[in-house]
Amino acid sequence: MQIIFMSKTIAIMPVLLVFSVIFVSGCATDSPVNKITNFEECIAAGYPAMESYPRQCMVPGGPAFTEEIEEPPIGGERDVHGCLGPAGYTWNEEVDACIRTWELDDNQKTAAGIAVDYVGEEYATTVTEVMTARCPGCFMVKLEQGEQRDVITVDVNNWTAISQTMTYHACTEEEKAAEACTMEYIPVCGWSEMRASKTYGNGCSACAAGSDYWEAGEC
Repeated sequence: MQIIFMSKTIAIMPVLLVFSVIFVSGCATDSPVNKITNFEECIAAGYPAMESYPRQCMVPGGPAFTEEIEEPPIGGERDVHGCLGPAGYTWNEEVDACIRTWELDDNQKTAAGIAVDYVGEEYATTVTEVMTARCPGCFMVKLEQGEQRDVITVDVNNWTAISQTMTYHACTEEEKAAEACTMEYIPVCGWSEMRASKTYGNGCSACAAGSDYWEAGEC
């Protein structure tokens, strides 16, 4: 009898083992942890967010979920004056332009204001660089202006603006459609994605010839 009883016990044990595996497996499938599929659900389940950018929420013994961040539209990055806030530029009433306040000392701010007065105020006028020259009151001020982000360099000598140079210009559709240009020779280097760079007599000629951009000086 004892041998028969032990045989029955041995025969039953594999069945119990299989049943236990199925039972445990079924419980794991129904676990709330396995139902978490994104960052929001992870946070809602009470798991903490890691101090990272973007944030991550990790399920103990499970995966980590990254927070999805929507990037703001490009147009929303500029304020009413056209200052590019994410790049550190803010409007300065003394200069009448967008500047990075920590980059300019009082003398450079004064020179920047002189340069802006000289070229005229326009939307998104931004002072990108003010270089101090050797002579007193002498500076080279680099500005960007308008939707096309034209780059202009202004010479300031003895606290007086004496000249300006358009160093970079993006041709508009109207400029490309021009049927006639003046004959004055102020050489520029025009180029586009479809054409190689070429020297033109002036900016008007470069745009009218189909260039997308031009830069002051010969190519």
